[in-house]
Amino acid sequence: MLAVDEITIAVGAAVVLLAIISSLINPLLHHLSIDTMEVEDNQLPPISIIIPAHDSANALDRNLSLFLTQDYPTDYQVIVITEEDQGDTEMVLKKYANNKHLYTTYIPLSSRYMSRKKLQITLGVKAAKHEWIILVDPSCQPTSDLWLKAMSSKCTKDSNLILSYAYYNHNTSDYKRFEHILTAHYLLNKAINNTAYITNMPNIAFRKSIFLDKEGFLGNLHQRRGEYFFLVNKYADSSHTNVVLDRKAWLEQEVPSNRHWLNGHLFYLAAKKDLKRKHGIHAKVVFNELLPFFDFLINITIITYATILQNWVILGCAILALLLLYFIRISIAKKAIKPFDEDLPMWKMAFLEIGLLWNHLHYYIAYIFADKRDFTSHKL
Repeated sequence: MLAVDEITIAVGAAVVLLAIISSLINPLLHHLSIDTMEVEDNQLPPISIIIPAHDSANALDRNLSLFLTQDYPTDYQVIVITEEDQGDTEMVLKKYANNKHLYTTYIPLSSRYMSRKKLQITLGVKAAKHEWIILVDPSCQPTSDLWLKAMSSKCTKDSNLILSYAYYNHNTSDYKRFEHILTAHYLLNKAINNTAYITNMPNIAFRKSIFLDKEGFLGNLHQRRGEYFFLVNKYADSSHTNVVLDRKAWLEQEVPSNRHWLNGHLFYLAAKKDLKRKHGIHAKVVFNELLPFFDFLINITIITYATILQNWVILGCAILALLLLYFIRISIAKKAIKPFDEDLPMWKMAFLEIGLLWNHLHYYIAYIFADKRDFTSHKL
């Protein structure tokens, strides 16, 4: 018969309780509901879609036609802003030159080192003939010809900023899709329940008048990138920001290269110091990544010592705690990503979660050793 003393009971109970707590203190428990908006055609506003293009002729060739052929009951325009002497891009634009929705404008070559994309967006906004503007990337494509209807369904008189979802296509690695969707989950929840922080998805709408009145990107022109970060961070408020989660409003993004993926994280770390409302969401993300990791280490340590000491009760409790941690967290993660139609294998979830911590550490170390001049507009 096993001898069980009070210390053994206390340690075993504590190990199991910690596993349950570290599983349930989890921001992914906040559920996102995927809604479907039905709006009368006569309530939909005219829209200007801005696509800033740079060295993206192939992506533009694949995706531009899908923006130009939207089923939309009122007027809309697609503004492509590119650089002069971009021969491949100009060839693509010539294919659609007769499309009544397409408008093209150019930025001068002399502006190439002065926050090119922000200049493109600013010129696009000024060229837009409509109050409501949707900003997307050329690497994105609508999943149906009802995208514009769904996206504009919340462009109401009480709204100034609209956020929606964009996902990576299924050729993207499991880890990148997992990290992307968890980040989207955090950010969309914050936008719905409080004031939006940023977005990691190129699928937003805003008002031309407010952008111009508040002088566009003024306040972060020194940053080379982070356009979507700054637009949401600067123009969001708790009363006039809406989120569209109707699947018809989603965009599909092409597979990001490893360099593009890493640069996105590095530019965020560079931009972070200029962003408002960052502390709460950072604490939540870090806590959600660190707590289960430390619980995992504690359980492995206890299993090792319990095996050496041949304390089978504590060993059993530690193994039970490890199983609870694994199954509860993968169940929560699976439920969190289910609304987004991701088909990630359930058994991978815990390992992908552990990967979050190590990859974020990798991004931070890469940023520390990066040349900080790469993140600034040198001529400003």
